[in-house]
Amino acid sequence: MPLRNNVEVRSDKVILRVFSFTDADEAFDAITPGIAKFMPWEAPKTPLDFEKVWNGWSENRKRGLEIVFAIRDRKSQEFLGLVGLHRLTTAPRIGIWIKERCHGKGYGKAAVQAVIEWATQELGIEQFNYTVAEDNIPSERIALSLGGVKNGYLVGSKYNAQIYKIIHHIMPFKEAL
Repeated sequence: MPLRNNVEVRSDKVILRVFSFTDADEAFDAITPGIAKFMPWEAPKTPLDFEKVWNGWSENRKRGLEIVFAIRDRKSQEFLGLVGLHRLTTAPRIGIWIKERCHGKGYGKAAVQAVIEWATQELGIEQFNYTVAEDNIPSERIALSLGGVKNGYLVGSKYNAQIYKIIHHIMPFKEAL
């Protein structure tokens, strides 16, 4: 099932909007070596290389396979990074990065929490995999703060990673008495 391209998710701290070409320059400029070392894919060397990556995201969204959001500060609209839900038809996996100068301000947790809540409500997904590269302590903190439990280990060519499972249940509506 195709996923809409006009999804917007709001939290107190961030706004998530489906990634579009208008986000491309800011996203490309924010991919530094410090960010790229924890990405499962190789960092694009040019804006044209990056265009191929995000065009793939768009095609996969249309096929219902993944959805990638640009993360923006709720107040200033500053571009902060990307958060995605991948492998939607098999084992939904969360991926995130926040530009380096915005680390340590709670944006990552806010974005992951917002995408989990959206996916639970809109897509009925209650279990998420969240892969954390060894040495990526901030990302591990996000997983643990959201109730993540170790659920596997990945040996990769770029890095090894711990896989966390995060479960988020849909809360049933309780009628007021």
